[in-house]
Amino acid sequence: MPAARVPERFAFGPVLLLALLGAASIPYTTRWGIGLSPDSAAYIGSARSLLADGRLAVPSGRPGEPLTHFPPLYPSLLAASAAIFRVDPIDSARWCNAALFGANIFLIGLLVFQETLSSRAAFSGAGIALFLTDLLNVHTMAWSEPLFVACMLLGLLGFTVWGRTGRFLFLALTGVAAAAAWITRYAGVSFVAACVAAFMEHRGGPRERRTRDLVVLCGLACLPMAVWTLRNLTLTGNPVARSVAFHPVSGEHLLRVLDQVSQWFLPGSIALPLRAAGLAVLLATALVAWSRRRTTDASERSQHTLRRLLTRFVAFYLLSLAVSISFFDAGTELDGRILLPVLVSLLILGVYFVNRWWRAGPSGLRWRAPAVALCALFVLIHVRRGLQSTAVFMADGRGYAARAWRDSPLLQRLSDLSPSQVIYANVPDAVYLLSGRGARWLPEKINPVTLRVNENYPRELAALSTPAASTTVILYARSVTYRWFLPSEGELLEALPLNLLVSTTDGAIYRPAAGTLTEAGGMRECRP
Repeated sequence: MPAARVPERFAFGPVLLLALLGAASIPYTTRWGIGLSPDSAAYIGSARSLLADGRLAVPSGRPGEPLTHFPPLYPSLLAASAAIFRVDPIDSARWCNAALFGANIFLIGLLVFQETLSSRAAFSGAGIALFLTDLLNVHTMAWSEPLFVACMLLGLLGFTVWGRTGRFLFLALTGVAAAAAWITRYAGVSFVAACVAAFMEHRGGPRERRTRDLVVLCGLACLPMAVWTLRNLTLTGNPVARSVAFHPVSGEHLLRVLDQVSQWFLPGSIALPLRAAGLAVLLATALVAWSRRRTTDASERSQHTLRRLLTRFVAFYLLSLAVSISFFDAGTELDGRILLPVLVSLLILGVYFVNRWWRAGPSGLRWRAPAVALCALFVLIHVRRGLQSTAVFMADGRGYAARAWRDSPLLQRLSDLSPSQVIYANVPDAVYLLSGRGARWLPEKINPVTLRVNENYPRELAALSTPAASTTVILYARSVTYRWFLPSEGELLEALPLNLLVSTTDGAIYRPAAGTLTEAGGMRECRP
C-alpha cells in the first residue's frame, strides 16, 4: 500500500517572484509606450471623457456618442488609475496592464495549486504563463483582455474554494468576479453561464440553501450588466450597439481557429495540414488518457469543481463567439487575442493532468515521457515566440505606437490644420491617439459588423462637399489597406471634387470643393 502523501504548502515566494518578473517585463517591453489599436482609441478616449466631464463617450470615429460598443469596466479602471496617479489614460493603461500581468501569473499558479496540491505544479503553471506568447501580447496592448482574464481567474478561484468549503463568502466572490468579467467584455456572459451551470451540477446542501445561493450568484453576476444595458437603451435605444443580422460561421472562421490553436502546440512554420494532423494526434492521445484515468477518492469523483467550471466555460465561450459572429458582429477576429481565455483554461487543465499522470505511480509511467516531451515543446515554442515578440516591441513599438505611426509625415502635418476644421479619415482612431484631435469616419460602403450595404452611402459622401461642409478636410492614410468597407483614395477622387492640401509619402489631406456627387459615388461601385 503506497505511503500517504504529505500535504504540500503553496510555493508563495517562488510564484510571487514569477509574478513580479512578469509585471516588470511589461514596462520593459513597452519602452515606446503601450501598444495601441482601434479598440484602444475607444477605451482611452472614453476614459479621458470620464475624467473630463464624468461621462463615458467616444471622442473619435463618431465623436460625442455614448460608449456602448464596449462595456465600461476597463475604461473606468484607466480613468480611476489616471486620476489617482495624475497621468494620462495611455500611461495608466501601461501600468495597469503590468499589474494585471503579474496578478494573472500569480492567480494561474494559485489555481493550479488548488487543483493539484503540488507546489511544483503551481510553479510550473506560473512559469509557463510568464512565457505564454498570447498572454504577453495582450498585456502589451491597451485592451480589455488582461482585466477580463483577471476577473475570470478570480471567479475560478472563488468557485473552487466554495466547492471545497461550502462557504458562502466565496460563492459571493464568484458572482462579483463573474459580473466584473461581463462588464469588461460582453463575451463574459459565457463565464456567468458556466458558473451557473457548474453550480447546478454541484451536489450537496439542502434545497432551500441551494436555491438561495443560486439566486445570490445570478443576482450578483447579472445586476451590473442589467444597469449598463438599461443605460444604453435610455441613451441610444440599443443595449450593446449591435444590430441583429444573420451571417453564419464559415469554413474560413473554422480554419482561423484551427490555425491559431495548432500554433499553440506546434511551430507556425509547419504547414497547416501537418499542424492539424499533429493536433489531432495530440487530442486523441489526451482523450485516451482521459478515458483510462483512475480516481480512487470518492470525494474527488463527485466534485472536480475547477475542472468542471473550466470545461463549461470553454464550451460556453466558444458558443458565444459562434453566436456573436453569426448574429451580431461578423468582423470578430478569431485570433490569439480573442481565443486567449481558451488558452489560459487549457493551460490550467494541462498542468493538472500532466501532474496527475506524473504521480500516478507505475500505471502512469507510460505517460511520463510523452507528457514531458509535449510540455517541453510547448514551453520552447512560447519562449521562442515571446522573445521574438519582445524584441520587435522594444525595437519598434506596437500598433499605432509603432515607429511608422509615431513618425508618420502625414499625421505630423495635422498641426498645420486649424482647430475648427472637421477631419474625416480612414484612420480616425490613429488621428485621435497620436494627435489628440477628434476625427470622424469616412462614409462606410458596407457595414463591417452586419455586412449590409450602407444605402445612405451616396448621400453621406455627397454631404462632404456641400457648402455646409466648408471646414471639412479628408485625411487618407495609404498604409491602411485592411478597411475594405471604406472608399479607397481613388474612389474618393473619382466621386468628389477634392483639392489637394498636403501630400506625403504615406498619405494625403484633401479639402472638398463645393460640387455634386459624381456617378462614381453610386452603390454599383461598392464591393467588400
